[in-house]
Amino acid sequence: WVGVDGFRVGPATHNGIATATLQSVVTIATATVTGTVSPYSNTVAVPFTAGPPASITLLASPATITADGVQTSLLTAVVKDSMGVSVTNGTPVTFTTNLGSIAGSGVKLTTNGVATATLSSTIAGVASISAAAGAVLTSTTVTVTPGAPWGISLTASPERIAADGISTATITATVTDFYGNLVANGTLVSFATSLGVIAPPQSATTANGKASITITSATTAGVAFITGTVSSRLGFARVAFDQRVNAGGPFYVGVDGKKWAADRPYGAGAWGYTGGYTYSVSAPIANTLDDALYQTERYAMSSYQFTVPNGSYTVTLKFAELYVGAPRLRVFNVSLEGTPVLVNFDLFADAPGQYVADDKEFVASVADGLLTIGFTPITGAAKINAIEIMPIVPPPPAATPTPTSTPTPTQTPTITATPTQTNTPTNTTTPATSTPTPTETATPTSTATPTPTPTATPTMPPYVRRVNAGGGPYTDGGANLWEADQEYTPGGWGYVGGNTYANASPIGGTSDDPLYQTERWWNGNGAYRFSVPNGSYSVQLKFAEIYPFTRAGYRVFGIRIEGVTYVSGLDIFSLAGGLYKAYDLTYSGITVADGVLDIEFLAQTGAPKISAIAVNGAAGGGGATATPTPTATATTTPGGGGAALYRVNAGGSAYTDGLGNLWQADQMYTVGGWGAVGGFTYSNVQPIGGTTDDTLYQTERWWNGTGVYKFTVANGTYNVTLKLAEIYPYGTPTKRVFDIYIEGILYQANVDIALAVGQYNAYDLTFSGITVSDGVLQIDLVPRAGSPKVSAIRVWQP
Repeated sequence: WVGVDGFRVGPATHNGIATATLQSVVTIATATVTGTVSPYSNTVAVPFTAGPPASITLLASPATITADGVQTSLLTAVVKDSMGVSVTNGTPVTFTTNLGSIAGSGVKLTTNGVATATLSSTIAGVASISAAAGAVLTSTTVTVTPGAPWGISLTASPERIAADGISTATITATVTDFYGNLVANGTLVSFATSLGVIAPPQSATTANGKASITITSATTAGVAFITGTVSSRLGFARVAFDQRVNAGGPFYVGVDGKKWAADRPYGAGAWGYTGGYTYSVSAPIANTLDDALYQTERYAMSSYQFTVPNGSYTVTLKFAELYVGAPRLRVFNVSLEGTPVLVNFDLFADAPGQYVADDKEFVASVADGLLTIGFTPITGAAKINAIEIMPIVPPPPAATPTPTSTPTPTQTPTITATPTQTNTPTNTTTPATSTPTPTETATPTSTATPTPTPTATPTMPPYVRRVNAGGGPYTDGGANLWEADQEYTPGGWGYVGGNTYANASPIGGTSDDPLYQTERWWNGNGAYRFSVPNGSYSVQLKFAEIYPFTRAGYRVFGIRIEGVTYVSGLDIFSLAGGLYKAYDLTYSGITVADGVLDIEFLAQTGAPKISAIAVNGAAGGGGATATPTPTATATTTPGGGGAALYRVNAGGSAYTDGLGNLWQADQMYTVGGWGAVGGFTYSNVQPIGGTTDDTLYQTERWWNGTGVYKFTVANGTYNVTLKLAEIYPYGTPTKRVFDIYIEGILYQANVDIALAVGQYNAYDLTFSGITVSDGVLQIDLVPRAGSPKVSAIRVWQP
């Protein structure tokens, strides 16, 4: 015999058969064995293959990545048999992780004994990764660190403290990255306050994502507006400083722990009484557990005054009759900020009786920095036992503003503007707020067929609509009625989303203060819509900056009407010359051709807002016949065909699908073209179920507020397919819910992608029979919860 390592003498044959044993070597090779019986020989090939997996070495490079869903760690598994030989090519290796995700399938095949995979994560922590081949398992770890600071929120504890210059509250900032992970320890947060004192250095570093400082109260009542800043992002908290005075008595701590300051005379910039005398008794007081507050008094004073920031306050006046023993022996008036609140007040009769606590609560608005309580005697002497002043805390700022340099104020109370035919949307990369959880995998296609209501053609007077945004009905000094704010419905008028805020501070530059003391504001872009006859219109927008902590550059936004940008960089504070000043803008010559006048407020910094709106039909406009807007009903049918006029990969670049169709890269709308109106983009490379064109669903455009796409088309009938997939990695159903309007018609209400098909699954909706008569096909995605979105859009004719 001749083997791989030389000549061997084999045994003799037995019954014509001779046998020999071949010992393998520790390498992958093929042995050629030759048997010879002179003068004849023959050969056979014997391959030496690797044995089953016996050991795995698992390496991760790098061993630390950022929790951004983009950075990856390369996982390398080296698999050998019991003799240290690399396993056969194609040996399956299964990678698993407790944190993040393995790209593609978790099962990889070896080449030359090596299998690789990649790990990414949007969750910070330590990922424990395992690699298994056959019965062999090993593991390693990858540290996933949080990303850069993205979100910051502030809390105050307690939220109200005594205005005594020594009481304190703790302000805690919680800082997270883009995906909600607590940021790394040592992240610097800077704090500032409008009132009270934050001890130097007025900053703190995070531990477990939180940084805390202490604020000490001022000695006067007011609201401290506290900001925390990290990487140019702001969080807000408020602490109220409550002023309590034990009139005619010493410092006192109530049974509820509240501190009542000792009485003192008024001094400029401080607080106290003007004139009067003190009196006290030791008799017990009914209707209270704080007898001591009512056992002392100041009487015959003319006023108490408190230096406070402008704003609204709840004022509680505490009385008990300690001296007179019958009605009509002490009668007096009390005023707040010059407004009578108690007239012919007979304390004995009101309590009723002697030594009975009698409290009166009022609300006062201060515009001059001084809260004045006036006392006027009628019979006997006016008196007071204790005073409590509690600031009314306004809601927090609407959005995270980024301070900019202060522009020079321009005193321009009324502007008539000519539109510029440009669009200036604001785009940033921010994830959608909705976060669904998978429920099922399906790709339904829905077709909606509008069912119009009968067309009415009444003759209408010129269109006039006045709206008190964020407020109730109001009749102005010219006897014009401004209607209460309301939500938009097709065929009607009103706001789309948003929130309301009010401030009773007087407004300069107007005699119609109530129109400017309420507002509607939006976290993101905002809108009002008015169903009107086609024609020419003028629009008046009324503004006043009434949020007390606003400064120049804190609220900046643009205004777009009927797709035309009329102003960008609008800063009410700077243009009006500060807080609480009326600022009006009037635009004329606005053409409406689709039956709906759209006014959009485009967020640039902070939250856009509006105080009041007036819409007027111009000469020759607003008097045309009116056609009520129809509604639509949806039925599920197979998707239709037809040549597509537009295919758009929303939020993404150009893409050719599996059928060879080109989907164009996303773009912003311009007049005569097509595209999105505002919004933001987001992407996720997770595989998408229910489709072979994952790429179309892995990008999206989303909006903080109503989303809009417009397509310039010839008048006619069209079909529209909206492609959707929930690709934001965290959440549950109901977090993103929106309505779909096309050409002003509601085609699908309460769209909840996560509820319908779950996460990372394709979900298509097709709507047919859409009539376009104004040359522009408009799709509106109106939020009910979270942020509306779309992955791709197809527009075609049947």
